[in-house]
Amino acid sequence: MADILVDMFPAHGHFNGSFDLARLLHNSGRSVCYACTGEFAEKVLEAGFSTYLINPFIIPPDPATLKEKGILRYLMENWVTAFTDEKHRYIEKNIKEYDDMIRKLRPALIMLDEHYAYKSIFYWKYHIPVITVQTAVSPDYAPGIPPFVNPTVPDFSKIDKLYVEYLWAGHILKKWIRRLAGKMLAMGKTNGYFYRYYAGKYAFPYQNILRKRSTGIRFKHIPALVIPPEAFDFPRVKKENLYFIGPLNHQRYHRDRGSNRLEQIFDLVLKERENSPDTKLVYCSLGTVTGNYLDVCKNFFRQISKVCKRNPHLHVILSVGIYFDIALLGNTPANLYVFNRVPQLRVLQKCDFVITHGGMNTIFESIMAEKPLIVFPLSMEWDQNGNAARVVYHGIGLKGILRKATSGSIEKLIRQLILNYEKYRAHISLLKSRFEDRSEYMLRLIDGFIKNGIKC
Repeated sequence: MADILVDMFPAHGHFNGSFDLARLLHNSGRSVCYACTGEFAEKVLEAGFSTYLINPFIIPPDPATLKEKGILRYLMENWVTAFTDEKHRYIEKNIKEYDDMIRKLRPALIMLDEHYAYKSIFYWKYHIPVITVQTAVSPDYAPGIPPFVNPTVPDFSKIDKLYVEYLWAGHILKKWIRRLAGKMLAMGKTNGYFYRYYAGKYAFPYQNILRKRSTGIRFKHIPALVIPPEAFDFPRVKKENLYFIGPLNHQRYHRDRGSNRLEQIFDLVLKERENSPDTKLVYCSLGTVTGNYLDVCKNFFRQISKVCKRNPHLHVILSVGIYFDIALLGNTPANLYVFNRVPQLRVLQKCDFVITHGGMNTIFESIMAEKPLIVFPLSMEWDQNGNAARVVYHGIGLKGILRKATSGSIEKLIRQLILNYEKYRAHISLLKSRFEDRSEYMLRLIDGFIKNGIKC
């Protein structure tokens, strides 16, 4: 049995981003259980929560299925699906597994990753309150704010607002074209078709769908919690059923010390700094999914290696991710320390600044540690471009173009950051001071959802 069932999208950043909220609920006396695959069970258990192993997708996402099977097999299977009940049977089998989970756990509230917004349709039949959790800044449309897949830094002038509307029009058109192409490939039996079918079956108000967003959908009658602090976002118009959580007293779980090798690096840099004050320790990471962008990451890491060779006063701790083969980097200079993974909070305590792909967790933790950032967005499909734009807007760092980055362009940004280091630190300190702890507010909000349910 669990008071709160947490159903997060299967990505490390999404799980990491949810743990502060889950820990707050756990510490208030609520039992928390994560629905997840075996791949994430260890991470959840280490964070102190229970797990229920289950297929994360009631309906497999169309783009992922197309990528996995190839267009010919995808078309053939969709042709079969169009004239049979095969996909319905597959979905019904998954629904039964969710029925079993709900019957065993009997949660009082379901916290659903907003990437899974469609699953609120299936949870609706259980008459259990459902709220969505957004681990990125809000993707919802707001006047003057570009789609977060775009790197534009708005200035909110009249001309700029017109340009932002143009960006949104182009973005929405692209999404519509993708949906149309998907409908043609799936011969009408897209995931959207099945969402609408089951919405009708479970009396779910599908007409409340919101599509004018940077990514995905959400339903306006389902409360949406946004984990990143509101102060980090651009100024936006308040929206009904959209709640900004904030840092929640920054309860991130971490070990105090890293490996012996890591601690030796810290000691080495400290001693060198005594003789050479311009010595800097830099933390560089492109996140946990570098294996999905192997060539791009390999080239960028090699450019970082060249920067280190030319700048012996820079010491760089490079975290390449568990899916990246360190051997691909070849010989590296003595002031470049390569790891598959490091305890990030520990490194942030010791480094001077951060080079990152722009994941929300790394940016937030860097702000809390008051470390300026240089952001090189890796994915063009998610929030990293928008995060980079917000870093620049708040004056807490710089942004670059990863796929065009050279050792020279990286060095230029590093020099600019070091030259204006105190200014960036001051801006970070000011921004951090605006992160009000909303823990008590959040607990009252969750209690209200459990007590009063969700109303259309």
